[in-house]
Amino acid sequence: MGLIKVAFNFDEQSLAELEKIRLRYGLKTVEEAIITSLSVYRRVIKEYLQGYEELAVRNPKTGEERTFTPEAILWG
Repeated sequence: MGLIKVAFNFDEQSLAELEKIRLRYGLKTVEEAIITSLSVYRRVIKEYLQGYEELAVRNPKTGEERTFTPEAILWG
């Protein structure tokens, strides 16, 4: 499958958030940050459509756990 060039316009806040993602995860480009974000988004949607209603994350250093609903993640 070939690549398709796409152009996006971002407001300053959104671009800053993408730059934070890029830096935090050691990604080379903002484009990689977008692709990574979309991958996570697709995974959450897939699980939601299969009936999962909560997403739990755990901090391995502290053992602290937080639970989110897919709706809160996907639609704010």
